[in-house]
Amino acid sequence: MSYRKTLAVKSELAAATRAVRKKFRALRRGLIEFDLQTEKQLKPLVAPLQNIVSTAKNEALAVKQNSGGPLPEFIEPDFLVDWGSAYRDSPGNFVPDTPRGLTFDVNAPGTLSAQTPKSTGEYYPSSAMPNPEEYIFDPETKASFASYAELLGPLSRKYVGSVTAKPSIHDTTYGVKFHQGEHANFLLGNKEVDFDQNDDIHIGSSIFKGTPGLFELLFLKNPSKAAITQKDLDTYKVICNLTNLHRANSDPNGRIRSTALPKYMGFIGKLFPPGEKKKKINKFTRGGGFVRNNNLAYNYVYWDSLDELVKRLELLHAAKAAGNTNLDGEIFSIEEELREAHVIR
Repeated sequence: MSYRKTLAVKSELAAATRAVRKKFRALRRGLIEFDLQTEKQLKPLVAPLQNIVSTAKNEALAVKQNSGGPLPEFIEPDFLVDWGSAYRDSPGNFVPDTPRGLTFDVNAPGTLSAQTPKSTGEYYPSSAMPNPEEYIFDPETKASFASYAELLGPLSRKYVGSVTAKPSIHDTTYGVKFHQGEHANFLLGNKEVDFDQNDDIHIGSSIFKGTPGLFELLFLKNPSKAAITQKDLDTYKVICNLTNLHRANSDPNGRIRSTALPKYMGFIGKLFPPGEKKKKINKFTRGGGFVRNNNLAYNYVYWDSLDELVKRLELLHAAKAAGNTNLDGEIFSIEEELREAHVIR
């Protein structure tokens, strides 16, 4: 096969791989939600049936104890099938190792309760984003977070867990925030953020390699300087510009949001000094027009005798004494001429 044909085949293979990966990601986002929704929808039907099965087992056990004979064979009914597992295990439903996206339904009863959530004014196109500190995470919500975290890499699992396990250290001003919408997800600035089993950080179409220092900067109120390298700071600055997390309302044209928080004082304020303005692109530069002509004609003054200069000097001093203050230049010139002629010193 020629080099050109090989290159064409590789290009087609890469395009197909991207398409398959995109479909896998779309599938992954719905799996956990499917399981929870199925369980909640079928719970009113399954719970009574489970009670019937439990009663039947107890009756069979009582028969054995009374008769001393073998326990009758008990066949578990089909309605006790785990429909979530059946869906995942059925042909054509591939389950990748690492689902991405926090997919439990926060609008379901008993999942999440809030104390009169109010908008923080964050710049998010779809809806106003509530403050994560205003949420009360009940055990079921924490369990959903834990299930999601188990699918992530060790670093992602540790810091995503801080949202519910250690809210006191979690940064809700400049850090990753929990967003309640049609589907629960995480936001960073005005972008959705996601994680995977390799601890990669997905922001929009950009992927960043997760490191301990970078996760400290993204999640914690007071990041550990010992864990942060210069490369982490460079990557964090790129993420700030990408998500506008350091700007008021996460608005791309907003001012830099300065606070007295440790993260701003120690990191963001140094990466983005208060006087620094965001560079505007695609802006036309206007010129100054035609150059002004300053070659004006000089007013030459001629004199024929020293007496004429002395009389002119006396006249100028008299005019100056009368209040004309615009004669100093001419007085100075005449006095220079008289000094050169050794008339005055």
